[in-house]
Amino acid sequence: FTISVSWKNIQNQLIAIKSLVSPRNKELSNYVNSIIKDVKNSQYNGLENMQYLPQGGLKGLIYFKLGDLSNKGIKVITKIDRKLKNEDFYKKNGEKHKDILKIIGVYLDNAIEAVSEASIKEIILEMCCEKNECHFILSNTYAGQINISNFGDLGYSTKGEKRGYGLYLVDKIIKKYDNLTQIRELDEKYY
Repeated sequence: FTISVSWKNIQNQLIAIKSLVSPRNKELSNYVNSIIKDVKNSQYNGLENMQYLPQGGLKGLIYFKLGDLSNKGIKVITKIDRKLKNEDFYKKNGEKHKDILKIIGVYLDNAIEAVSEASIKEIILEMCCEKNECHFILSNTYAGQINISNFGDLGYSTKGEKRGYGLYLVDKIIKKYDNLTQIRELDEKYY
């Protein structure tokens, strides 16, 4: 089933569920306690407006990748347009939805790895819809010199040997669709 409520309501529901757990069932009680703790921590981890994302893989992917980064000293900011809740881009083509998740997963993995080496650790994920187009904008701080013209070349990586397959995969996926594009930009602070 689907619940679209605030974090506080989810936390309250979990606390109510905990009250139904038999005190003898320590394993279940500990499990519910861990979920309540995760929800409490998630309230302050920068993942705001997540209720505007449709239920499914994208929301889960973002929670999985970005949900605990504040515990690692990484500031995460999400800006999600409420119009996304009513978009059904993910329902129109199952394969395309899976491919979009792969693309976003690669970019999130790369951002997390890059920001972990930066002195200022910040990831910003923006999602919006304009003129029947959905835009995903991921920005992250980084360290060192980056030459984005080589991104997407098989085997090219700023992270060492035997790397450089993620952005190559992204480029291959994007070439499959005439309505998917990517733009890479770099400034002094953000990629």
